[in-house]
Amino acid sequence: MAPMQRLAQVGIALSAQRDLDTLLALIVEEACNFTGADGGTLYLLGNDQLHFSISINRSLGIKTGGPYGNDPNFPPLPLNPTFAAAFAAIHHTTVHIPDLDAPSEFDFSGPRRFEAQTGYHAVSMLATPMLDHKGEPLGVLQLLNAVDPATGKPGPFPLEARMLGEAMASLAGVSIRNVRLIRASEALFEALLEVMATALDARSRSTHGHVRRVADLTLALAEAIDASTAPPFDTVHFDKERLRELKIAGLLHDIGKIVSPPHIMDKATKLETIFDRAELIRTRYLAIEAQTEARHLCARLNGQAAGEEALAAEIAALHEELDFVLACNHPGEWLDDAAFDRLKAIAATTYVVAGIERPRLTPDELENLSIRKGSLTEAERKLMQSHIEVTQRMLAKIPFPRHLAGAPIFAGNHHEALDGSGYPQGLTGSQLPLQSRMLAVIDLLDALTDPDRPYRKQMPLEEAFGILQLEVDKGRLDGDVVRLLREEKIFERYREQWRGGETSSAL
Repeated sequence: MAPMQRLAQVGIALSAQRDLDTLLALIVEEACNFTGADGGTLYLLGNDQLHFSISINRSLGIKTGGPYGNDPNFPPLPLNPTFAAAFAAIHHTTVHIPDLDAPSEFDFSGPRRFEAQTGYHAVSMLATPMLDHKGEPLGVLQLLNAVDPATGKPGPFPLEARMLGEAMASLAGVSIRNVRLIRASEALFEALLEVMATALDARSRSTHGHVRRVADLTLALAEAIDASTAPPFDTVHFDKERLRELKIAGLLHDIGKIVSPPHIMDKATKLETIFDRAELIRTRYLAIEAQTEARHLCARLNGQAAGEEALAAEIAALHEELDFVLACNHPGEWLDDAAFDRLKAIAATTYVVAGIERPRLTPDELENLSIRKGSLTEAERKLMQSHIEVTQRMLAKIPFPRHLAGAPIFAGNHHEALDGSGYPQGLTGSQLPLQSRMLAVIDLLDALTDPDRPYRKQMPLEEAFGILQLEVDKGRLDGDVVRLLREEKIFERYREQWRGGETSSAL
């Protein structure tokens, strides 16, 4: 194959490579192939020094650094023009040394030390800078000993070899820059995700730590599924990109809560808004009690006293009624019909302030106290559920690359159910990918066992798994996911790592 055709093929291969270590090794290997060099070293520039990255020597059978392992334990080369590689980097020019044994202004102490250690004799050298799009050096490609195909002996690098070496260095510069730009853009994207997750975690008590735990625990579940050899997970594989996609979905699954009112997210009691209105009711009953005492005092002064026992009975009844109302304020057991009817009767009872007749419980207070279970009214519940629609709208604005395109789908589906009873779209099992099912299970499990939920106590893990199983029995959650999560004790193992400060790696 003609050199230019081969060079074009190599250029395509370099542009497609996204792993920097593999890319650097490919550059050195192909540069040796094109130029007939017996050895090659690639330096990367950093902090005004040239750092050894990849080194190969065909005669000695040596390959070190990058994907080869056995990183070369060489000190960095200072940007001193007495070294040929440094001169090439400083002056942006190729340096060809046809005979290292001849007198020269360059310092060849490095090759001579290598010769003393291995017996390998360096005859010729070609040092070519790798430049970025602005003409700034990224590093240097240094080749040793051009082998004459006819004699098999090392000698100077022919002009064609030098030109091919420079072409390879140019391709290398473009490829290294591209990989670094991709890494930088990914790092920026990941940093923004971390900022968003941190903001949501810090926003309220109910979300503190939740998004990170869901992301990390979902990854732990994915790793267990990947390791499973039993159906239905024996054919499922999560590679690095799929794990990263899943991690991003976990970090973003609740991002829509950024617009949810904190007083609803953290609503610990039924009457709570920006404060617990139970104190208003308590103050109201104190006023009613004072009015009752004043009424009895006036009656006594007019000789119409009903007696101390009657007053004590009225006060006791007020205290009992207040205790009942305040007990209904706590989101605990199911509010039964008797309690519901009594609250309506109390709300229908009035008292007088400044000549104005007022109800003991306002309509809004009655609505909140009458919540059958939990602390949210139906309107508040719908507002909280709308966070998933906000999540979907927010994620639709992000131009996810193709290999991460599933992240917004998984995040936006984590409140859907297999039987179609979930929200916001009412999707069914056939429409829900495994990753969405995994997030649905993990999100619910963490919510049930979260110690920071202000509206209920932390649930024991076994009880939480019982609720998950009930959801499986109803056809809402994936039973295989729940079974593996329980059998492999994934949550328990993750929780121990989390307590010890060790969680799954970030993106």
